[in-house]
Amino acid sequence: MLSFIDVYSRFVVFTKLLMNMESGTVSRVFQQFIEGVKERLYQIPRLQTDNASYFKGSEFRSVVQRHMKDHTTIHPSTPTENVIIE
Repeated sequence: MLSFIDVYSRFVVFTKLLMNMESGTVSRVFQQFIEGVKERLYQIPRLQTDNASYFKGSEFRSVVQRHMKDHTTIHPSTPTENVIIE
């Protein structure tokens, strides 16, 4: 499952059950999410992810570079930094 949460309100903005979590699949779904929200937002918010391989793939990084100002990853082996979604 891929989910995006507004950390301030803790509202689940988007969630989708995926057949796999490969970089290409995650990239396409993230692209769809961005296209759906960019009309409603003045600025695309910061993205924080864990260090999973699908968030490090070249396809995903390309989508992030086109649409995001800031993408941070949590420190390895520290799920408490992603406590809201974990």
